[in-house]
Amino acid sequence: MSNEIKDFFKTYSDFVTKVTSDPSLDLDALMERLKEIDASSDIKSARLLTAAMGLGSETGEFVEIVKKMYLQGKPASEENIFHGWYFIFIFRF
Repeated sequence: MSNEIKDFFKTYSDFVTKVTSDPSLDLDALMERLKEIDASSDIKSARLLTAAMGLGSETGEFVEIVKKMYLQGKPASEENIFHGWYFIFIFRF
């Protein structure tokens, strides 16, 4: 890797660190924020984080199913469309 590319990534990495919140950079700060949210609201942080990460993952899988149905001949069925359980999980946080 050239020095120019290394310098670019170093500069960009420094920028990202400067604009990123403490809970995103530090586990203790994240734990404190989770406790604050749990204590001050009805939100269950563990469930909400699981739902958010799961929805992100399931979205990619769902798009893959739609792609296969429209572009690769997979059968169009309710079983193929109803994929993943995270969207239900989020309503129970």
